[in-house]
Amino acid sequence: MKVSSTAFSPDLTIKIVDYPKKANLILVDDYKDGDIQICKKSTSLGAKTIKVSSTAFSPDITIKLTDSSFSVDYTIFVASERMTIEEAAALFAVIWQANRDK
Repeated sequence: MKVSSTAFSPDLTIKIVDYPKKANLILVDDYKDGDIQICKKSTSLGAKTIKVSSTAFSPDITIKLTDSSFSVDYTIFVASERMTIEEAAALFAVIWQANRDK
């Protein structure tokens, strides 16, 4: 998974916003009424592994993060001490890809 602000020909372009009401994708720590819960932990028990890099060669999914409003697919708000914006974008991209494969 490649996540970068300079990604060329991305599969998804995601704008970073500073307010949750502006976002279609929201990741916050410890929100009890969330639609999904995630755990950031190493395991070998049939879990899907997401490797996030800004320099990945031939990644499965390429994401461009931007502050611009020009030609974006989604907007994201992240308020987390556990996950970076890049990791949150990668997580949402995996969910997006899984729904496309259905």
